[in-house]
Amino acid sequence: MIRGGRGGGADVSSPQDFTPEEAANRAAAQSLQQIPELLTIEAAADASTFKETRGAFTYPINNKSIKIDVGPVKVDVKTKWDKTALRQEFNTTQQKITKTWDIDENGRLVLKLRVESMTMTSADALAVFDRQQ
Repeated sequence: MIRGGRGGGADVSSPQDFTPEEAANRAAAQSLQQIPELLTIEAAADASTFKETRGAFTYPINNKSIKIDVGPVKVDVKTKWDKTALRQEFNTTQQKITKTWDIDENGRLVLKLRVESMTMTSADALAVFDRQQ
C-alpha cells in the first residue's frame, strides 16, 4: 500500500510541440515516474529485482550504466548502494529520474523520486510502502 504524494513542476508544452523522438522520451520518463500500488523487491549485494503489475525488472548493483527498454526508448540506468539505501538513476535524452529506496525507522520501505531536466528539478516525491504479511 502506498501512502504519500507526488510533486513536480508544471509543463505548459502541448504534445504537438514535440518531435516523435521527444514525445517517446517524455512518455518513457513518465512511465518511470509511475509508482506501483503493489511492489515486491528482492535485493542482494549484487542485484535487485522489482516485481509489480507491469512485470519484473532486474538491475545489477554495480554503479555501471545498462540500457533498458521503456516502450520504444532505450534508457540508461545505474544502480548502486548508497550506505543502506538503494539508489537508481534513469537517464533519457531529456530527463534524469532518481529513485532512492530506503527503510524508515518503522521498518517501512520509502521511495524518494526526483526528476531533473535542463529546465527544472522537481521536489522529491515520496511513497511509503507497508509490508504485506
